[in-house]
Amino acid sequence: MLVNLFILIMSTLMIPNIPQDIACVKKSNFIPTLPSYHSNIKHLKSIINSLNNLPKLTTIDQNTRSDKIDSTFQKSKSIIIKGLFIDDPTDVPTIICDILKFIDSNINKFVTYETIYKYKNCNKYTLRVQLQSVFLVHKILRHRNKIKGHAKYSNIQINDDKSKEERQFLNQVKAKLIQRKNSGEKNITLKYIKGIPSIIPIPAHNTPTILPDNSSVQEISILYTNIASLNAKFLDLNAYLASLKQAPKVIMLSETWLKDQLPSDIFKLNGYSLYRDDRNDNRSGGALIYTNNSFFEHYKISIKQLNKSAPGIDSVWLTFKSKFYKLLVICVYRSCQNLPANDETFYKLILDMRSQFDNIVILGDFNLPAVNWSNLQLSHKEESLVFLSTIIQSGFIQHVNSPTRFRNGNIPSLLDLVLTSNENLLSHIAFDNPIGKSDHVCIKSSIQFIVNQNDSNRKFELKSIKGIDQDLIKINIQDISWDTFYQSTQVNEKWLIFKNLVNQCIEKSTYIKHFSSNFKKPWITNLLYDDIRTKNKLWKKYKHTKSNAHFIQFKNFSKNLCTKLKSAKASFENSLLTNKNDVKPFYNYVKNSLNTKSFIPKVYKPNSDITCESNLESANSFGEYFKTVFEDETYGPLPKINHATNNHTLSDIDINEQMVYNELNKLKSSSCGPDNISSSFLKNHSEILSKPLENLFRLSLESGVIADDWKQANIVPIYKKGDKLNPCNYRPISLTCICAKVLERIRTYSDCLLNLVLLLMIGNKQT
Repeated sequence: MLVNLFILIMSTLMIPNIPQDIACVKKSNFIPTLPSYHSNIKHLKSIINSLNNLPKLTTIDQNTRSDKIDSTFQKSKSIIIKGLFIDDPTDVPTIICDILKFIDSNINKFVTYETIYKYKNCNKYTLRVQLQSVFLVHKILRHRNKIKGHAKYSNIQINDDKSKEERQFLNQVKAKLIQRKNSGEKNITLKYIKGIPSIIPIPAHNTPTILPDNSSVQEISILYTNIASLNAKFLDLNAYLASLKQAPKVIMLSETWLKDQLPSDIFKLNGYSLYRDDRNDNRSGGALIYTNNSFFEHYKISIKQLNKSAPGIDSVWLTFKSKFYKLLVICVYRSCQNLPANDETFYKLILDMRSQFDNIVILGDFNLPAVNWSNLQLSHKEESLVFLSTIIQSGFIQHVNSPTRFRNGNIPSLLDLVLTSNENLLSHIAFDNPIGKSDHVCIKSSIQFIVNQNDSNRKFELKSIKGIDQDLIKINIQDISWDTFYQSTQVNEKWLIFKNLVNQCIEKSTYIKHFSSNFKKPWITNLLYDDIRTKNKLWKKYKHTKSNAHFIQFKNFSKNLCTKLKSAKASFENSLLTNKNDVKPFYNYVKNSLNTKSFIPKVYKPNSDITCESNLESANSFGEYFKTVFEDETYGPLPKINHATNNHTLSDIDINEQMVYNELNKLKSSSCGPDNISSSFLKNHSEILSKPLENLFRLSLESGVIADDWKQANIVPIYKKGDKLNPCNYRPISLTCICAKVLERIRTYSDCLLNLVLLLMIGNKQT
């Protein structure tokens, strides 16, 4: 912003003592000149001081504006509707919705409205309407001419929310932009900086921020804080997240203090992917980003980590990309003892990415308390001046203007920053109490992101599970009519009827339970949740009074709360260890604590070092290898075997309902096969299912035919060792239908089958 001020004042006042190389600097030639500015820092400071002594340039006198805007209205998200005839004021919301929907069928609601003018002697009004986002404003303004086709509202005018003075100043800036472009400048554009239209350099790939057709805006909620040791405060982080009404889509942490030898599985959050950058040469440092898997998969937003780094600065660079939009998100930790050369390397990276991305969000601890972001004043520290120059030159907006670090005995300081390449990119920012015993506040913000309209229409739930209502399923299974089943005389047909009846019963009894948070922990009791809320109240009390006594009270309570959380977790784990009668809760807890899921990568193609391009190709590659595991049976006449003569004969295999009932009750919990009928369902309802299964099994043995589904299996590759891209390093696990396994066990343990094996394999001379 300061460089923009140089250009604006230089072009209007033509101050003779400002060097032309600073007034006319471009992004393309700024990077190589950055070291020279750093070396000549005193000269640059004197220029800034001379500018500070000049009268401030005020574009609009806010005290004399004719149309004063209420603070609840955000101008960038508002439109002005002029010449609207309204007979009944109570119909205004309906009329506004009709106008918006006529222009764009996907826009059928607004936030609020106000009347700013009423014509005398008629019911003609001028309204200010606030929409949900600036992108919707752009979309309405883009298609506002459609309203001329409306029979009732064809004479109204729709404009953006600007006063007369603002429009005059905007026209002046536009004229200046045209003049500078005619003089040969190319990489410049008009952009709003802190609400003021300014001429700034633009990236070569810049595109206008207009909401595309068949698209909509989604909010990406971000939680950021300097956690100062994730290992020590991971329990506190989980407790804080569990207390939130809605889980953030992105969690960004600086000063994680992690090392490469600490595996990421220890710090994984349920339902989140983890990206980290560690500092191994000393104790502090580190940056980390969590991304919510369900949210980004639901809206088809791809995430890619960029390999960008600078010495002495820890950072994680992620790109979020949808069909219509691309966003770069960076989490940064910069040490207060960082070398100027390392700073310059990092700032060059920012400038380079600014030329490639239109939308960038940077959150992190920069340890630059010398900058006063309210008025862009700075102290004598040289690194602050270089950073400020870089941020302004690249067109970033800094959104934090209050202290973010509070330590007893020290003056609160602003160390954590939120930078965006577009002022309207950030739709919300708020501050919350620190996590655990940290002295940095939590920063909650929301970023606007454009997604496909079809993906937006689908309802998103952060987490959901399917459960079976046991009382309902008992009623439904008793109501099953088996007449069609018993009338069938074909094995495969009878099996399909059985499978469909059972699956329909399960579907009718299934419910879906949704969760707003993934962080509920069994050891966090209601009393601990009350303590977490009390901690938040104490923080708000301190922020209101600024009393040191209230701050000490908050810190002491935070310390005690951390102790309670550790004690509650230890007690819960001890209760699991002492419960010898039921070990299942123990294994479930261990599984959830490890929070590891193994994903099979796209493996090599058969007899090749080229990886498969799709999951189907990977499945075929596994299939080609798994075929080689089994013996290749030869077809043709069987060899003649001479058996000893005996008088034994093979009797029929007898199956009764009790035998099937017993086998169903012996079933253990296991994965189901292609029929999707679980072993637990068959076991819980064995009294009802044993009779139709006995009828099915008997027909199968009498006819010598088995159902087609029983020949199928779900094959799961299990990794053994070696290169994970090589299919040979996996072994197949076959998951067949549970009903087929029950029949197999009945045949295996049948006395008739056992006698047959003995007769075929044991000769008369053996004992």
